[in-house]
Amino acid sequence: MSEAAKRGAQGRKSVPMPKTERGEKTRRRLLDAAIKEFGTRGYHAASVVSITQRARVAQGTFYIYFRSKERLYRAVIEELGAFTRQWIAERLNPALDPVASEVQRIALLVDFVRGHRSLYTIIMQAQLVAPDVHRGYFEAFAAAYQQRIEAQVKAGVFRRGNVEERAWGMVGLSAFIGMRFGLWDDDRSSQEIAKGLSEFITGALAAHPADKKR
Repeated sequence: MSEAAKRGAQGRKSVPMPKTERGEKTRRRLLDAAIKEFGTRGYHAASVVSITQRARVAQGTFYIYFRSKERLYRAVIEELGAFTRQWIAERLNPALDPVASEVQRIALLVDFVRGHRSLYTIIMQAQLVAPDVHRGYFEAFAAAYQQRIEAQVKAGVFRRGNVEERAWGMVGLSAFIGMRFGLWDDDRSSQEIAKGLSEFITGALAAHPADKKR
């Protein structure tokens, strides 16, 4: 288990998960309300009172599920990481070859950011509010990239060497392309952006003929 996964597991153990369907629905309402509140007002301006009012939950009930606003914020970041990965995975074309698939992931991330701007803002704020969770968010993406790269290296599709570095390179590429073309400027289609990155990603990942002869 990675350090990020260990930290996430420790955080979840500190607050028991609901044992009933009703409890899970209440927790879900608090998370949804927090995402809207943190996304529109920011962490510091948001309050437990405003979150519970938005969720239509008694303030006392809040502390059954989360010890503090920070604990809730940490849960929100974990939730958004899983949601982002699931959103992209559900829209990924399974017929694409491995390199084209990675290019499409970038295009889908741009689409995701454009449709969920407040969520991306929450994630960026996390580096100041909960640095360890912010780090864990990106470590989870890096772990997924590394797993895919390692699998394609074994298959002879991606070139060998520097797997971890390339995984983090793809995370950095995704994060800043998401900001540049998702948050800051949306006048070009995500497909056009992906097309412009295709040669770059191919060069970073794809095996060369010489690699396949080894």
